[in-house]
Amino acid sequence: MRARGLDRYLAAAARCGVELRRTCPADTPLLFHFPAGAGPALARLSLRGIGVSGLQGRAARPCAALEAVLLHSVRLDDRDLARMLALCPRLRVLGLCSCTGISRVVVMAVMGLTSLRSVTIVDCTCLIGVDFTVVSSLRSFRYSGGCFFYLPGDALFADIDIRFGVKTSRNVLICQKVFSE
Repeated sequence: MRARGLDRYLAAAARCGVELRRTCPADTPLLFHFPAGAGPALARLSLRGIGVSGLQGRAARPCAALEAVLLHSVRLDDRDLARMLALCPRLRVLGLCSCTGISRVVVMAVMGLTSLRSVTIVDCTCLIGVDFTVVSSLRSFRYSGGCFFYLPGDALFADIDIRFGVKTSRNVLICQKVFSE
């Protein structure tokens, strides 16, 4: 499918009130236009191997119904991710897997993510920092990597899975190199 065809398909899905959208990779690099491509009724967005655009424009509107964002090998940077999170006030589930353009995942109080319950971060190899200290609603945290992270002290966790791997994070490899000399 070409980019133009994808855009038409996503626009038609948004008009029909689609609540679940999954986008997988194609032969040519494609872009998902967020939040325009999300539509007003979209509750769950799952993207894989695709870029995200439209996050920095003034026309970007909040996705009021979006409760879950799952990104696998998605091309976006720290600023794009922060803007995406800020546009999802009802977000309950965030999943990041193999998103190599992200170096920091920081949730600030001004984002208003008071409903965020579950965070999964796996194999984001350029990640050097994770901060969810202001998200006291967090109940589940799953992390696989090698960078530092901060969690809220007042959260009532039901599920925590932390796996440190020395080969999965750039900053750990740098430390190994410095201290082995």
